[in-house]
Amino acid sequence: MEIIGLELSDAGILAAGGGPPRLFQVDGRSVESPGYALQLKKQLLIGGEAFEQSRIHPRQTNNRFWSQLSTHPLSEKTATVSSYAEIAFRQIEKIRNEIGVPVAEWIPAVPGFMDESKLGILLGIFRELEVSVKGFVSSAVAAVRPTGANGSLVHVDTHLHRIEITRCSQGDRIEVEQTQVIPDGGWHDLSELLANRLANEFVRATRFDPLHDAQIEQQLYSRLARLLRKRLSEDGEPLELKTGKTAHTLSVLPQMLIDAGAAIRDRVVEGVRNILSSLPAGETVSCIQLSHRAALVPGLFDALSPAEFGLVETLPVGSAALGAVALAAEFSEEEGSKGASFLTGRIRRNDESDAEIPVPNQGANPPAMGVPTHVLSGSNAHAIGRNSLGIFADPRSGVICVGAVGEGGHAVIRLAKGKPVIEPDSGRKTWVDGRHILAPVPLLLGQRIRIDGSTGEILLIHVESGDGA
Repeated sequence: MEIIGLELSDAGILAAGGGPPRLFQVDGRSVESPGYALQLKKQLLIGGEAFEQSRIHPRQTNNRFWSQLSTHPLSEKTATVSSYAEIAFRQIEKIRNEIGVPVAEWIPAVPGFMDESKLGILLGIFRELEVSVKGFVSSAVAAVRPTGANGSLVHVDTHLHRIEITRCSQGDRIEVEQTQVIPDGGWHDLSELLANRLANEFVRATRFDPLHDAQIEQQLYSRLARLLRKRLSEDGEPLELKTGKTAHTLSVLPQMLIDAGAAIRDRVVEGVRNILSSLPAGETVSCIQLSHRAALVPGLFDALSPAEFGLVETLPVGSAALGAVALAAEFSEEEGSKGASFLTGRIRRNDESDAEIPVPNQGANPPAMGVPTHVLSGSNAHAIGRNSLGIFADPRSGVICVGAVGEGGHAVIRLAKGKPVIEPDSGRKTWVDGRHILAPVPLLLGQRIRIDGSTGEILLIHVESGDGA
């Protein structure tokens, strides 16, 4: 029985648990389950399955059941569910079944737009699953990592229909001080802008309009979602759409996405400016930390220029889910009959070093299930297998990335006798958990890797298969 931390974002729900904490696959092979539901006759599809058909069946698709969570009856007569709350229940139920381990307690990390009434409904959903909620925690509080410098932390997140910017004080405790929610500016709107731009580019380059056919439109949106999680080269990334036996290809340049997403990016930047302008007298910000979702907004990292905004970092995927698990001891053991505690602050633990997320290192003799299986870089999980992985700095953004060995120059991750090791380049500096390495070393679960000349870090994780193996 495990305590499960749940990162509740309608852009993608993540779950973590175990010791050391690890992310679970919650939607097929994915560690994220988007907040989409699709009603097909007597069948309700949830998460990734629903998203992959959302453009084919737009009238039967719902992606607002989390943002508008309520128990009000649905008007659709053919629905197999009675309310948005029941759809949310179905998604959490599916996630519980997907992670493949018995759940002792939940710790949901929730965004700031979830008010008291929505939290009450959410508590009822978990009770219907017959698993208790240890407590709720602010997503920002669970996700942020303290820095050694004085000043507040600013957490930036992009959900499906909202942008959320949270300022947290840091010291002996990390506390939420201010939250700004910007409606109608999340991933849904961003995807619409980018898809329309790419459709126009297809028309310009090939005279083919992918938005005139629902099946092709779905291909565009599905491939766009994957494209945003890749590092695009300046020469472009090929995007192929198929109509029968005919393939239409467009070279997607980074600037296309940067230009198309300007409206959303500008809203995020203006929101951060608003937070900074409302700082109390004498208060400063030591770091702006982007969730993995926010970091995928094209051009956002560069738009938050150091000259104006100071240090900007990208948090690893699932930081709030992983952080929620680490906060289990902060909740009272006394089980209340009417509700659950909600943490808007937490103690800075003695084992939590500066600028590191709360994922403890594995011991010297990790169990078999604790062997790293994947490397998390930004929003991408790279399997550690027969092909070695190169670690390098994105030449445009300076963010640490993982790719083919030929693309890297700082270090290589490979398997040696079935276990992952990292080999540093002699001319570059590589750190594992803050330790500068000069020779090949074995890698353990939960360790973090940084390289010189880059921002951010990559994380060694163990991804559970659906049967918990």
